[in-house]
Amino acid sequence: MLSELFAAIDVGTTNTKVAVFDEDGSRVCLRQVRCSAVVKNGIHEVNPENWWRAVTKAFLDIDEQIRDRICSMSITGQGPTIVAVNENGSPHGHAITWLDKRKSELSDELKEDNSIDEQEKSVLLKLQWLKEHIGRRVFLLQPSDFLQLKLTGSLVNATFPIEGFLPWRK
Repeated sequence: MLSELFAAIDVGTTNTKVAVFDEDGSRVCLRQVRCSAVVKNGIHEVNPENWWRAVTKAFLDIDEQIRDRICSMSITGQGPTIVAVNENGSPHGHAITWLDKRKSELSDELKEDNSIDEQEKSVLLKLQWLKEHIGRRVFLLQPSDFLQLKLTGSLVNATFPIEGFLPWRK
């Protein structure tokens, strides 16, 4: 009997990768698919469906006898990248990547708060921009969460399980 294999999906900034490993941790295969981004005037966005198409293509490029032995997988990826989806799990526009520099105004309170690092402030600016430009309820995911949704049909934000990562309540 052939041993079970394990897949790892990585949503990178330029490529989405699928690697398959055996029980000893040796890599059996690696597939990479380039994902295009929209880059203009400080905006850096990706259509989340591009990641899904890339993962699908990568898996289809893996030999069927290898695919059939995959017993589990993990998903990781770039971030913080914000993927807004509606209640049905469909993307609401493009994902705003960690490289995005769009402008929004932070409150004076947050500007002066030295307990929040610049990375967190950058995310807060993006969240503020989303609040100003999306007039309805959405769920906020990371790229790995979005792919988990596509694979399982379950809307779960597994990326930020710890309250306090960002000051969500402000």
